[in-house]
Amino acid sequence: MASRMFAVDLGAWSVKLAIASPGLRGTTLLSVVERLVPPASSEGEPVETRIKAALASVIDEMKLRDETGYIGVYGDQ
Repeated sequence: MASRMFAVDLGAWSVKLAIASPGLRGTTLLSVVERLVPPASSEGEPVETRIKAALASVIDEMKLRDETGYIGVYGDQ
């Protein structure tokens, strides 16, 4: 299987992944996946925990555990 890489966008409402296949002369965008962050449960889970769970489920679903992932954050975070 060709190598893949993915970029992550963590938002307050959804988690988005852009999955690409890098090549010598360019990159091919394979798919873009978006999942909504689950609503808070009665236990009041913090949003960061819910975002992490949404990201982990997408990574497992798309079989990206062994691929390279990238995430960008603002300087003050």
